[in-house]
Amino acid sequence: MKDGPSDPTPTASDAFWYGPDGQRFLRKAQWDDNGTTRTRWTLYLLGGTFEEVHPDASSGVDYVQRSQLSATVQHRYTQTGASGSSTFDYIHRDHLGSVDVITDEAGATLRNVSFDPYGGRRSSNWSSDISSAEFADVLSDADGLTGRGFTNHEHLNR
Repeated sequence: MKDGPSDPTPTASDAFWYGPDGQRFLRKAQWDDNGTTRTRWTLYLLGGTFEEVHPDASSGVDYVQRSQLSATVQHRYTQTGASGSSTFDYIHRDHLGSVDVITDEAGATLRNVSFDPYGGRRSSNWSSDISSAEFADVLSDADGLTGRGFTNHEHLNR
């Protein structure tokens, strides 16, 4: 929704397609970015164990592939068009399916993510609520990092 209580005009939409087995296989997300319509497509295959995301062309990323390796580890491959580079990293989940740690291909920690028992974000060291700086970082990369939140639910942020 646009800012302000008097303008209920939607500025974003999500459309989903499902197969005959009831499994989701495609998502189209569109949103207004200061007068420019942006679009991102996500393809879901193999019962949700494989996802391929095609971000809006303005992102500079050609595509992101996510493959479920086990119940708690997901492999992510990102192909960047302009530079022709690619990255591999791993998303590690806790026993509830929530993202816990993201590591690079060498196993070095890229980011710690943490949720309290009720699903609220907390500081990555578990000592306090999430700081304003950490929260701003989460919001700036809400779709790029994992697109998932507490108990692995999918974020439809806009």
